[in-house]
Amino acid sequence: MVIWIIVALAFSFLILVHELGHFIAALSQGIKVEIFSFGFGRPLVSFKRKGIEYRISIFPFGGYVKMAGDEMQEKREGHPWEFLSAPAGKKIKVAFAGALCNYLAGLVLLCLIFYIGYPISTKVGSVLPGYPAEAAGIKAGDTIVAIDGKPVRNWMFMTDVIKGKTKGSIALALKRDDSVVNVSITPKVQTGEDIFRRKVKIGLIGITPQIGGTIEYEKFGIMKSVELGVSELLWMTKVTYKGIWYMLIGQVSIKESMGPIGIISVIGVAAKLGLTPLLGLVATISVALAVFNLLPLLPLDGGYIIFFVIEKLRGRPVSKKIFENFMNAGWFLVILLFMFTAYNDIPRILGK
Repeated sequence: MVIWIIVALAFSFLILVHELGHFIAALSQGIKVEIFSFGFGRPLVSFKRKGIEYRISIFPFGGYVKMAGDEMQEKREGHPWEFLSAPAGKKIKVAFAGALCNYLAGLVLLCLIFYIGYPISTKVGSVLPGYPAEAAGIKAGDTIVAIDGKPVRNWMFMTDVIKGKTKGSIALALKRDDSVVNVSITPKVQTGEDIFRRKVKIGLIGITPQIGGTIEYEKFGIMKSVELGVSELLWMTKVTYKGIWYMLIGQVSIKESMGPIGIISVIGVAAKLGLTPLLGLVATISVALAVFNLLPLLPLDGGYIIFFVIEKLRGRPVSKKIFENFMNAGWFLVILLFMFTAYNDIPRILGK
């Protein structure tokens, strides 16, 4: 029960942060906000302040913002405080603000992870026979502290460096008992998968991580946490855009994508692992949500931005008919994508 409460809170956080961005941007641009709701459906609690109705609704998954004149079918009088009647530049800022807030939320969470304690473990659990690590004398219980003179803090970063080494040798610094052992090792090149599950050539040395035992955490100061958080955010952004691009050109199957059902499932798994894995996953999803929402497709924010940019360039809005046609087509694609990801997510969750 506790896990599901955490899942609901995490999922709601991601959506509320997005909607809060639209809310703040709308008010800053002089656009009237009619409703700000936590959750969907029938209101359980509501009150008004400065003309805005605040709600807590029955289904606590996310929330929404209702601005005056934000739907094409609504009757508008052309007031500048009506969203669709406002100047194109203001509408672009409001549409962009949701993704921006998700992006910034991801950054804050990443910085928080490094500040409260980042899990570190590069201890070798076992050495596989017939691989270079065995020949180099690496033993179970060794801790890899540096590769080619650069410190390594976690297993994932370390293995990424090793996998990328398909030519030449690498220098490893190992902590064994109270001494440091330096070895030179040439990775064995095999066909494997990268983070996008593409078939590529990778370097392997034949070691596995230690499972169980005491988890060590490394804490950083505020400035270093921000530096590491920004670095991680930029890496996540690059990986997300690369993943989308590889799907578009057919190098990665769309079957590898994950929908809301899969996201809820992995949040539940991360919650069981502890605070740091949960924060890391929520940060990753928040960044991905920001990138996804800026795709040039209605009803996503990116689709609205494209139409508002066209409006700004031509000096008048696109016709209602054209807008509605693109909106209907976009909803069809979004629903189709949801059904497709659900079709893939459910068997993965059930382990089939």
